Amino acid sequence: MIFSDTFSQVGIEKTISIPDFDNFPEKNNSSYYINSIRFLLNLNDSLKSVSKIIYYPALCAQYSYVGAFKQSEIIFSTELNVYRKYDDELITLDSYDTLNIYTFLNSIPDSVKYIFFNENHARPQNRMTALNSLDILYKKGFRYLFCEALGNRDSLLNTRKYPIVKSGSYTIEPVFGNLLREAMNLGYTVMPYEDTIKNSAGKLYTNSSRETEQANNILNFISTHRDAKIIVLAGFMHIYESRKLGWMASIFKLKSGFDPLTIEQTEMTEYTGGSYSNDLFKLFRTKYQNKLPVMLINNKTPFSLSPNNYDITIFPAKTEYMNERPDWLMTMSGNKEYKIDMNYWKIKDTCLIQAIIKNEDVQISVPVDQILIENINLKYSLYLKHGSYIIRKINKEGMVEKTAPVDIQ
Repeated sequence: MIFSDTFSQVGIEKTISIPDFDNFPEKNNSSYYINSIRFLLNLNDSLKSVSKIIYYPALCAQYSYVGAFKQSEIIFSTELNVYRKYDDELITLDSYDTLNIYTFLNSIPDSVKYIFFNENHARPQNRMTALNSLDILYKKGFRYLFCEALGNRDSLLNTRKYPIVKSGSYTIEPVFGNLLREAMNLGYTVMPYEDTIKNSAGKLYTNSSRETEQANNILNFISTHRDAKIIVLAGFMHIYESRKLGWMASIFKLKSGFDPLTIEQTEMTEYTGGSYSNDLFKLFRTKYQNKLPVMLINNKTPFSLSPNNYDITIFPAKTEYMNERPDWLMTMSGNKEYKIDMNYWKIKDTCLIQAIIKNEDVQISVPVDQILIENINLKYSLYLKHGSYIIRKINKEGMVEKTAPVDIQ
């Protein structure tokens, strides 16, 4: 099943067989991105209905890969019924202050050696929090970044210092690619902890065996690197510490005796159009319009929506869009706007505009930014750091139509 590398990331067992997915487009950095969306949209409606829990997260992730964050949010909120009600939600914020996560991380004691972030795989904004934390944590002695989304087949990643389209699964998304670049440029070693080689070879995983193997892979590393400080970036509930639920972090904690700092980012979600994932975030947004991810603090104690499972609940920055791009992408340190000239690029129909760093392999490197253009009446931009790039236009058939070098000053 060609789609198994994505399914395995969300706990789908290898015993599931969906023949319609067997012809999923092969990964490359030109035709794959646009053809994968077209492939999913053209699947028959009965499959979409029966396999809703697989189909729509996959489609959301694919839209996020091409910078179509609004479309991804709309699908996620409307098709997956994500609104949740919690019995112990706060009804007032009067006793809480806010603290941005970066200030908090800058103040953690040296005794903290293990920090686990989670992410919604279809929301690159979660990755930005981890990316922007890298420099702070490097200065505190952290040197290893374990990513669930990395595969085991790219042995040259830390030597090459940039990801390619086959480095992993969700790592094909540009913000994830930039997170890996930033980590390696700072001096981190980036590492997988999902056994994707055994998985692709046909090993049958249950959810529990997958969690155990993930934890064991991290613990095996720690056994020979006892002083190492590590960051883990996992999906959704894998960071849950409750022994009762049996997720990766709980097994790590039980076997090692170490209590990781667990930072939850997926519970508080704001969607295009002003809807929210729960009443607490809706209440929060009536009081705070934060432009950085924050946590609630009461007497210096971080708030957690589920304290048995994780230590900190993150409330993400409020997102505003300009030229179809979110402001958290615009304001990333060093980013500058590259306005897409519709006439120069001869854009008359759906296409993908992507930017690849000039000294990286243009055929296989993960783009540093890209945007799917579907409405030719709107304005679009890329956001790039100082440097030299190859900008490419890829038509709706997945073919490269035009290429141009661009220097960002």
